[in-house]
Amino acid sequence: MTNLNSSSQKKRNKKKKRLRRVLLLLFLLVAIISICLFTPFFNIKAVEVTGNSTVSSEQIIQAASIATESNLFKLNKRKTRKQILAIPEIEDVTIRRLLPGKVRLSVTETTPVMYFPYLSGFVTTNENGRAMAICDDASELNLIKMTGLEIKKVEICKKISVQDTVKFDIIINIISKFREKGLLSELRSCHFDTLTDFHVYLTDGTKVIFGKTTEFDYKLSVLSNILPMVNRMEGAYIDLTTPSRAFYGLLPEEETEAPPTEENLGEEGEEPPLEEGSGEEGGEPTSEESTEAEGRNPAPEEGADDNT
Repeated sequence: MTNLNSSSQKKRNKKKKRLRRVLLLLFLLVAIISICLFTPFFNIKAVEVTGNSTVSSEQIIQAASIATESNLFKLNKRKTRKQILAIPEIEDVTIRRLLPGKVRLSVTETTPVMYFPYLSGFVTTNENGRAMAICDDASELNLIKMTGLEIKKVEICKKISVQDTVKFDIIINIISKFREKGLLSELRSCHFDTLTDFHVYLTDGTKVIFGKTTEFDYKLSVLSNILPMVNRMEGAYIDLTTPSRAFYGLLPEEETEAPPTEENLGEEGEEPPLEEGSGEEGGEPTSEESTEAEGRNPAPEEGADDNT
């Protein structure tokens, strides 16, 4: 009987010890929370911005609306993030609390790359199609002119809403490929009026005819090899419709594309339709135009063969 009482007493003592430990831990937890939330030691003393070069730190901090001397742990990171992302040039932001009283805002910036006709004006976007601004005049925009995409709706800081999502995805992918090849800065305009007759104009006026958007990686590799070997100028063209038989020639004067100005953009940024190729056969150069340009016409197949 004595042994049973002794065993029962030990169990009760163990339970009491556990309860005391739990109560002590709860007390410590409440004390820590109280110190963190209600003492000035953890008040925000500074806000640091990293990763920005286009947008000033002051503009980002102002958009974040982080009050100094407010408690670090009471900072609403979701709300702060939403306010910062309302800046068109900011694509992403990471918010970190640094003890005892500092907030670090690490931003990823984006820049406008291209513009599309929209309503009676234009919308500028980054290379992912995120709307950055709406403007009435594109003559001063040093961006890639895009045609052939019908836009339904634009909200700044969001991807543009388009009629043909398949074509939009193809455009974004192609722009990405140009970036990867280091050729994005070479583009003046891209024309996607039909996906079977895709062509671009380079900044020097050279027209590059891709035809279908299939085999695009191969066509772009061939183009990279050809460009240093041909006379690039306004009125010249490179036909990559069949990339293994790339062709270089000269367009008739009426088919060249003038650099975008307020006069030739038209009311909605449309430009006169361009016919492909040259000569009587609508794509085949005349005998005069097809003469070898410095010994390089057709465009060298060696460049194409190297990439097969």
